[in-house]
Amino acid sequence: YLEKASTAQKRTDCGNAQRLILTYPNTYTPLHLKKVREIAAKQLPDLRIDDSDESRNYLRFISESDAVAFYYLSRRSALKSGHDLPDDFDRNILLYDMGAGTLDLTYIVKTSENAETLIDIRGKMGVNKAGNYVDYVLGEILCGLATSDNDKNLLREALGLGAGGANSNSVAFKRYIKSVLKPALNKDDEEKIPEMSLGAENAATIKFDGTIGDIINDKRYMQYLLSATKKVFENFAGIMGSMGFRTEENKINIVVFSGRASGLRGLRAAVKENLEPYMKEDCRFFDISGDDFIEPDERIRPDAAAISRLKTVVVDGAMTYATLYGNEGSMYKLKKRNVYSIYGLILERGNSDSIEWRPLITPLSKPLSDKPEEHFGMTVYQYDSAECSGGNMLMPNLGSYSKMYLVSSYCADTAAAWKSRDMEMISVLAEINLGALGSQNLGNQPVVLKINGQNELQLFIGELNQTFTPHEDWGDETFLKSLWPVKLA
Repeated sequence: YLEKASTAQKRTDCGNAQRLILTYPNTYTPLHLKKVREIAAKQLPDLRIDDSDESRNYLRFISESDAVAFYYLSRRSALKSGHDLPDDFDRNILLYDMGAGTLDLTYIVKTSENAETLIDIRGKMGVNKAGNYVDYVLGEILCGLATSDNDKNLLREALGLGAGGANSNSVAFKRYIKSVLKPALNKDDEEKIPEMSLGAENAATIKFDGTIGDIINDKRYMQYLLSATKKVFENFAGIMGSMGFRTEENKINIVVFSGRASGLRGLRAAVKENLEPYMKEDCRFFDISGDDFIEPDERIRPDAAAISRLKTVVVDGAMTYATLYGNEGSMYKLKKRNVYSIYGLILERGNSDSIEWRPLITPLSKPLSDKPEEHFGMTVYQYDSAECSGGNMLMPNLGSYSKMYLVSSYCADTAAAWKSRDMEMISVLAEINLGALGSQNLGNQPVVLKINGQNELQLFIGELNQTFTPHEDWGDETFLKSLWPVKLA
């Protein structure tokens, strides 16, 4: 996209871009952000991307869910006056943004003192379980409801369940699910599942033995709703600890829904039900697409204006952030962090069933300085796990382990998730083969993780002068389904 933008500028008289705001999903790690920054510098050479203090005026990074949160904050005055609400009606805000590829959460605590308003971004989380993933789940259900065995096989091949992966019919299958089936899910349960055209020039018409209710009540659909709500909220609350919404003071006042997949039938009701332990009794629900408060049990039928708003809200929010909330001298003071997940080590003894989980830097860890730095368009606090531990430095006996993994985790119980091969909320950043380092002769060695001023992760193992190659494993099932029907080369 940056290459296309650069090419378009050269073909027009609009001049070269000199300022850039980049939005990203919360699933991105520091490794991803560094790569995006390098691509931006290459494709937009006139853009000032360096390590100077002034560069923050030319490049800004903001997560997509943060951008939507700032869009909502730009609308709150009109909401407050239009509904005659008290000043603190939205002190604690949860942004639930479900797009095509990722489900992103942002938790904000908003307080006012004198003439200033503090926007404290307390927590963020991202998982690869959004619109594309649920399309895949719906495709699996449809495979079993097709009338004939031939049609079932045709759909299975289009879904990519066979040995050859997705095929030429996959795009048509995806289009049907997105444009025909999903809107139909908001109809009465007794309604028949719409027919589907597939093949060259829509030569094949596929019929289904079932109703909308058969899809809504399918256990796979219901499991998806639980995984996108209950599982996510429990882990999110767990990693935030005392900063999160478990305490009465920090319970959620308002939930903001955004993203084109957030209107999926049953999803908002599931959010309300499974968020109940963390909500105030008078918690409200706001829908970005309708730009107003809603009842979560309502079935969503967005019109053209609502769909158009969802397409531009991230851009609008990012611009609001850059022009209003992100500037010095603003009446709004913004507090954000560069650590929202847990960084730690998985120590493995021969197989993944015999492991130890050692967290090193968490959202509750104290940075080296209370004052952040601005580097490459990012607000960065520096961390040192040796300092974070209060002197209790990690000193594992490396001879006892065969492998070590540096991971970023959104799991409240990372060890249990790893043992069960549940990698939905775990990103492997580096894999270290301890045997190749001669760990059997090393014994107990200090292991330290640092986050430097450029938001780069640095892992130090004793006196070893070892560079660890970032781990790039795109084989995770959840991640692959979140791309469907796109296949990685």
